[in-house]
Amino acid sequence: MGLEKEKSETKVLVDHIDGDDGGDLSRSMRPILGWNEKVSRVTEDRDPHGINTELQVGFPDIIGEPPGVRSFDAVWICSHAALELLKYSLYRLLTALLAVPVSFIAGLLFAVTSCINIWLITPLMRSCVMAMSPVKTVWSSWTLLFVEPFFRSTGRCLASLTQIVT
Repeated sequence: MGLEKEKSETKVLVDHIDGDDGGDLSRSMRPILGWNEKVSRVTEDRDPHGINTELQVGFPDIIGEPPGVRSFDAVWICSHAALELLKYSLYRLLTALLAVPVSFIAGLLFAVTSCINIWLITPLMRSCVMAMSPVKTVWSSWTLLFVEPFFRSTGRCLASLTQIVT
């Protein structure tokens, strides 16, 4: 649990269509921002329970051109690169600014909630259960002495009635 030192060297890959003289650019959906080979390594899974799977958004999830209308290849490539670069750099900037304060607030919130639950709510509920034991005894006695005989006799009286359908 420490600070990771990682190089953030990225490169923009622009491919030409195979067999072309270089006039057209490839419109493939491969990631444009590729990691440098010396930086690329297997990192630990930071979302092992998959709680943020809906945030895995790529360029084709946001922008798509139908075959009938197409922009210039350079516009397509540059917009793809701009989206990936902005998403990458802005996410890094926002996490650098907000991760520690939000984690601090979340930790504070969980600590206060745990403290209230452990030191106030649980003892209060246990005290109520202990204090209600005599009330439970009185209530069950009252029910057995007065309520149950009344409803038992009422049930016997009403059971002798018959319904005549004409």
